[in-house]
Amino acid sequence: MDSLVPVFKDFIFGDSESVVADYAEIGIDSLLSNGVLKDIPFVNTVISVCKTGQNIRERNLIKQTVAFVNAFNSGTIDNIRLQKYKAKINTDNKYAEQELERILIQLDRNIDILKSKFMGKIYAAYINEYITWDIFCELTDIMDRLFVSDIDVLKKAYESDGVYDSMELSYRHERLISYGLMVNQARLSGGIIMRDMDESKPTKLIRLTDIGKIFCKYAFEGF
Repeated sequence: MDSLVPVFKDFIFGDSESVVADYAEIGIDSLLSNGVLKDIPFVNTVISVCKTGQNIRERNLIKQTVAFVNAFNSGTIDNIRLQKYKAKINTDNKYAEQELERILIQLDRNIDILKSKFMGKIYAAYINEYITWDIFCELTDIMDRLFVSDIDVLKKAYESDGVYDSMELSYRHERLISYGLMVNQARLSGGIIMRDMDESKPTKLIRLTDIGKIFCKYAFEGF
C-alpha cells in the first residue's frame, strides 16, 4: 500500500473530478478492458503493483476508489479547510500515510460500491471539520460490518426519527443495534414493551444513537 499512497493523494486532490465522474458513468470494467484508465497514475500504479490487468482484487480496488473519489467530489467542501488539509498532508508524509493508507485499506476490503460512496461523503465531512478523525475511523469500522441489506432499514429509521410500534420490526433492527447505530428505547428483555400512557401516540421502540445520527447525516446526504 505504501507505493499507492502518493498517487492516491493526487487522485483525490488533483484535477480528476470531472474525469472520475465521466468514468463512473461509463462503467469501470469496460474502461479497464480497453486500457483507457491506465492513463491515470493511480490506476497505472495499482495495475503495476498487482502485476496484471485482469486481477479481480485490482479491478475491485480501482472501482471502489473511483466511487469514493466521485462521492467525495459530489458535495460542497470549504475551500479554506480543504487547502489547510492539503497543506498538512503535503508537508507531513507520516500524517498522510496514516490517514490515506487507512482509507486505501478499507477501500480494498469493500465489495459493495455503496460503502465506498458513503466513505467518500464521510471523508468530505472530515475535511470540512464537521467530524474528527476518530469519529471518521469509528464510522468506517461500523461500515465495514454493515450489511448492505440493512441500509434501507437504517435510512427509514433516520427519516422517521426512530422505529415505532406501528412499523414492522425485523432481525435487521437487532443487527443495527449490535453495530451501535441504534438502541432500544421502549423494549425490555423478553420482548416486553413500555408503552406511552397516551395510547393515541405511537410508541418509539428504537432510536438512533448519536453515532448513528452522524453516520446517517453524512452518508445519506443526496442518497
